[in-house]
Amino acid sequence: MGRTGELARILLGILLMLAGIAWYFVDVPLLGSALSSGGLVPFWRSLLVVFAGIFGIMLIFVGLIIAWLSYDEYKSTGGE
Repeated sequence: MGRTGELARILLGILLMLAGIAWYFVDVPLLGSALSSGGLVPFWRSLLVVFAGIFGIMLIFVGLIIAWLSYDEYKSTGGE
């Protein structure tokens, strides 16, 4: 893959990391209303809480891995 593709993947990884960090600081009204309503079965409610808790950190790690591997490939090709 060319230099542009590697830089695009590095940027994608950084954007995913930022989205993962923003997940914890930006209020998601739809998610909050789903968690506060009693219409969900307790198992699904618990599953939704766990998913909401791990989604941001998952984005951070996926973005970190993409950016790291792309940077390593970019560095090994000499940035050409």
